[in-house]
Formats: sequence, C-alpha cells, structure tokens
Amino acid sequence: MESSAKPAASVGPRSDVYTIIAVLPFVVVCIIAAFLAAEQSRAIALNDALGRARTAMSEIDSELRGNILTVQAIVSSRSVEKSDVRGIYDEFRRVLGSQPGWLNIGLLSSTGSQLFNAVLPFGAPGGVQVDQDSLERALERATPQIGNVALGPAIDRAATRVRVPVLADGKVRFVVSVPLKPQLFEALLRDQHLPESWHITLMDGNRRLIAAVPPKAAEAEDTVEARRKAIKRALEGFTQVVREDGSEVYTSYVTSSFSGWTINIAVPKESVEAAAWKGAVPIVTGLLGALIIAALMVWLGSRRAMR
Repeated sequence: MESSAKPAASVGPRSDVYTIIAVLPFVVVCIIAAFLAAEQSRAIALNDALGRARTAMSEIDSELRGNILTVQAIVSSRSVEKSDVRGIYDEFRRVLGSQPGWLNIGLLSSTGSQLFNAVLPFGAPGGVQVDQDSLERALERATPQIGNVALGPAIDRAATRVRVPVLADGKVRFVVSVPLKPQLFEALLRDQHLPESWHITLMDGNRRLIAAVPPKAAEAEDTVEARRKAIKRALEGFTQVVREDGSEVYTSYVTSSFSGWTINIAVPKESVEAAAWKGAVPIVTGLLGALIIAALMVWLGSRRAMR
C-alpha cells in the first residue's frame, strides 16, 4: 500500500506542470493579441480625428473658393471693364451690404496702391497695405491668392483676405481685396460637431490663429513646442504635444495645398488611451477567464492527487 501511494502523489505535480505548459502559449498569444487590439483601436481613434480634420479643411477650402467666385462675378461688370473707379466703388458698396461674411472690399491698382476701401468715403486715404505677400503673389501670378491674418487700417480688425486680380489683355489691371470675418470660419469649425473634450483650431500659413472652437483651444495649442513641431512636417499627420498646463494631447493636422492654412484637432491623450483599452478589454477578459479556469484545474488536480 505504501509503495502504491507514492506514485499517485507524484502524478499531481507533474499534471500541474503539464497544465501550466499547455496554458502558456495561449497566454502569450492573448497578450500579443491584446496589444495589437489596443494599437488598432488607438490608430482608429487617431484616424477618426484625422478624417474629421480633412473634412473641416475641405469645407474651409470650399468657402474660400466660393468667395473667390463671388468676387470674380462682381468684377465682370461694365464699370470694371471701363476702369470707372467711382462706378466700381458705388457697385462694391452695394455688394458689401449683401455679403455678411465680408468686412470690406478694397480695390488696388496694378502697382499695388490702394484706390479705395468700400467701408470708407470715396477718396479717403487708403492707408498702409497689409499682408503684402499675398498681394505680390496676385500681381505676379495673375491668379487669386489667399492671404494670412493681418490687421487692416480701414477695418481695424485682424482678418484674412482673398486677393482676386482683374485682367485686361492678359495683364493685371486691378486687384480686388476682400477681408473675411473670422466668425465665418468659426461657424464652419462648430459645424464639425466634435466631442466636447476635443479642440479644433484653424491657423494661417504663418501659424497665426484664424478661428478656434472652443476659443480657449487657441491658448492651449499655441505653445512653443507646437510651433516647433509644425516646422518641416508633412501636409497631414499626427503630433503629440504637451500643453503649458502639463496635459498631453494627440493632435491631427491637415494643411491645405490651396490656402496654406492648417486645421488642428487636439484629442486628450486619455481619450485615445481609453479607446485603446476598450479595444483590448475583450481579449484581456478572455485571458483572465482562461487563467482562472486553468488555476481551477490545477487546484482540482492537486486535490485529487492528495486523496
């Protein structure tokens, strides 16, 4: 009897080892699968933000193109054809009242000098021209150009401008300059209906703020690190930014080849990580269940061996 009890007792430890060895590959596979699921969920969350940034940028570009088309329509009038500056002024004054997104309509000569501002009396001094770069591009290339944020003397407000050249015999005769209200773009950003914790900003080619939702997003994103990371980067992608308050965000960005402006959508790091954890939860739960079952099997096996 004594000799037969010893082999029975030795079966228990060996069976426990076999069970553990059998379970180990499953555990390893589950850990790898959980990691891959988490990374996939993280990528999906980031790509969702990038997709929304693309959509927002597309709508911004459409708005800019629409304004350019409107300007091109009004410069096809007879007053423009005759170079009747006073007639153009009167016509622009009427048009300005029908365009709620426009702050002013200015007319510049082929040399870049201001002929008039529709918000000022005819003959009033034009003041110093701002955003000279977009004006020079319109004169040199004879194509519509999108400007950057600048404070104009006639409207005394920071705004972006569309510059539309008027051609005669293939040469630029005038340039029409229309500063656009920032609220025009803020409304487009609000129309994206992003989650409350997300921030969206629209920046010009010089990384100056055009619009932001919520407004505090501008303060959060306009950091030295954010500006540094914006240098020499692709037209779209992701960056991870540490804000001045110490919080971390993943920022998806899309830069328009049409305007040179950039849309940034900042997503709190905890939101992205929560999405990653959510993707891994089913696998982790299955792994824990399997480990509990394996432990129970080992315990039952050891109980039998002790009898």
